Order: sequence, then C-alpha cells, then structure tokens
Amino acid sequence: MPDKLFLSRLESGEAGAQKELIRMFQSRLGFYFSMRIKGDAPLEDLVQEVLARFFESVRQKKLHSDHVVAPYMFGIAKRVLYNFYYQSTKSNKINQKLQQLVPGYENFAENHRLETDNLMEGIGAILRQLPTLDQQILQRFYFQQESIGDIACALKLQRHYVSVRKNRALKRIRREMKRQQLL
Repeated sequence: MPDKLFLSRLESGEAGAQKELIRMFQSRLGFYFSMRIKGDAPLEDLVQEVLARFFESVRQKKLHSDHVVAPYMFGIAKRVLYNFYYQSTKSNKINQKLQQLVPGYENFAENHRLETDNLMEGIGAILRQLPTLDQQILQRFYFQQESIGDIACALKLQRHYVSVRKNRALKRIRREMKRQQLL
C-alpha cells in the first residue's frame, strides 16, 4: 500500500484513494480471472463485482489494517469466481435439460434473446423521453442503488419530491410500454 493511512482515506470516501485502489488492482484482478476462466467470460464484469463488494466492505468498516487490503480483495475475487462457476454450471445443466425436453430449444432461446433486445431498446427510448431529473433519479435509485434520502440530498431536493418524481416516472414508463405494446 502506498501509505499507512490508505484504508482511512478509503473509509472517508476520498476519490483519489478509490482511483488509486482501482488502478492498483483492476489489471491484477483481470489477470486473476483470465487465468482461471477459459472461453468468453465477462472478465470486466467480474472485476467490477469484486471492486463493488470491496468498497461496500470498506463502507461497512470490515477492514482494520492497510495490510489486509490485498488479501481481502483476492478473497472476494475467489468467492466471485466460485459463484461464477456455480452459476455457469447451473445454467449449462438447465440448457442441456431444456434441449433434451424441448425440440428446437436453441431457436426459442435465440427468439427470446431478440425479443429481450427489442424490449430493452424500447425501454431505453422511453427512458430517454423522460425529463433529465427523472432519468437521474431512476439511474441513482435502480443502478447505483441509492436510497431516496441520499438522492434527495445529492440533488438538493426534498425527499418527498424525489419519491413522487420516481413514482410518476415509473407510471409514465408503464403507460408508454402498454401503449407501445411492450408489456
């Protein structure tokens, strides 16, 4: 670690410390996964999952020394790797059973993928039509998993106002999805 106070810098939410940690571990984690997973694997997604779990542990103050940062990080990577293998094995077994039970399952899967892509494209277009504030609220709530209170503080708005805007935006999305027959 670059200095003795690295963990306390991370706990305080210092952006420079977070960037430094990402710079130090991102390629090492990518290499770790690439050496253990053959084929097309979402390596960047796995690295991001490790970093997200690590930062969550820092926020929960689970680490007590700068010396445990690297071992803790790779402990998380090991669990993420096991989970990846478990999910992959489970998914492969389900696909094999479906292929045995349902003739033409491969075509069904491709049709489902195309339908899902079209649905996501339609939802994306609807989201882009929303006011910028509504887009920010939904982005922060669903993708960054921030609470309504945190969003209100960050945007300098009343908590109730943010909650109402979120609910109205969701109603608009549902209404537009029904109108476009996406539901």
